[in-house]
Amino acid sequence: MRVYQPNLLIVSGSGQNTGKTTLVCRIIEQFGVNQPVVGVKITHHQKSLTYEMPMLASSDQYVIYREQNDAQPKDSSRMLRAGAKSAYFIIAAKDAVGEAMKTLLPHIDAEAAIVCESGGLADFYEPGVHLHILGNEDSGKPFRIGDFVVRYDGFTFNLNLGNITFKNQIWKFI
Repeated sequence: MRVYQPNLLIVSGSGQNTGKTTLVCRIIEQFGVNQPVVGVKITHHQKSLTYEMPMLASSDQYVIYREQNDAQPKDSSRMLRAGAKSAYFIIAAKDAVGEAMKTLLPHIDAEAAIVCESGGLADFYEPGVHLHILGNEDSGKPFRIGDFVVRYDGFTFNLNLGNITFKNQIWKFI
């Protein structure tokens, strides 16, 4: 059973280089002006860190880092540059993504809007809004259709950010 998390907006995608981080950063830029926004990047791929990040929590199935350097090329660093109040980078096994998020949530202000780039979090959490990006080429990967399937051609999205609202700690797609 999925946990309803209304202050969570998930951006997933049909593969690499489909514009997920670009869209996440645009959402953070737009909404971070009026309220605190927290950025979260979740990946299943073990990546070596090229710089030091403080570890918030870990288990044998996941590691949660707090991003503090907005000058790096990492997606979580890009989220800070876009205006996120804070950003987190999670490396988790596919079946541990939900547990990693459960561990992270108490560290996030309940008033904050959460914008998360993740391919698997929607298996564990029902967000206020779920956007799924399809790139130019169909990867053939199965996906859970979100509130809106977004097309990205490498330059523009077929999404009007004015259709997304965050009010009373709830993301909505109108």
